[in-house]
Amino acid sequence: RIKEDAVTGVVLKTSTKEKYVLPGNGKRVALMDYGAKRNIARSLNERGMEVTVYPADTPAEEVLKDKPDGIMLSNGPGDPAEIEITSIETDNRRCIAGSLFVCIKGYVTDGHRYAAAAVASGAAAVLAQSREALAEYGFDWEHSKAAVIFCPDTRWALSGVSATFYGDPSQKLRLVGVTGTKGKTSTTYMLRAIYQAAGLETGLVGTICNKIGEEEIPSERTTPEANILQELLFRMLERKIGT
Repeated sequence: RIKEDAVTGVVLKTSTKEKYVLPGNGKRVALMDYGAKRNIARSLNERGMEVTVYPADTPAEEVLKDKPDGIMLSNGPGDPAEIEITSIETDNRRCIAGSLFVCIKGYVTDGHRYAAAAVASGAAAVLAQSREALAEYGFDWEHSKAAVIFCPDTRWALSGVSATFYGDPSQKLRLVGVTGTKGKTSTTYMLRAIYQAAGLETGLVGTICNKIGEEEIPSERTTPEANILQELLFRMLERKIGT
């Protein structure tokens, strides 16, 4: 009933507090009422968002004419705002009870292929790019026991959702980014040595391994996916690392 390219709002609930993600500085939300409790709208209002609630069968053009910043909708056991998310994953093998599984379409494989496996492993919600992408791999999203959220670009959504889930750790760290064709690893290790010589506890994200202080964590790629990166930064903050 709603065009996928209009679904840009994502809503999460964690064990500590509810967190909402909208593109940019979006404030105006269209909430599709699939039997969701009205306290969701009240909670959004309290956070300074202007919410308009529509019946689930409202025609798309009726909702889109007011040009909301985001549209929130779901199916499954309830509204996403009522689900407690325990982790954010792009690999179905890492999913546990309460995970949000984000379907990423890559060069080699399509994450939509693994949505059913993620739900079978306990994922409470699935973030996908379209109904058709899920249907292509036999995932019956209309009867899924997990809530399903659609947005036009799941990789874009993954970055904002992950940052919000972990409390925007990058805003609390002194960050140095190194880019280039050659010499990135050498440069980061030299910078780390300089900071350590100055008595600063330092973390590192790179090709050889990731470091949280002196703890080494295996690295799968030079730049990890957003959910892994935000988790690493969060763990650094927990260890009182500032750089």
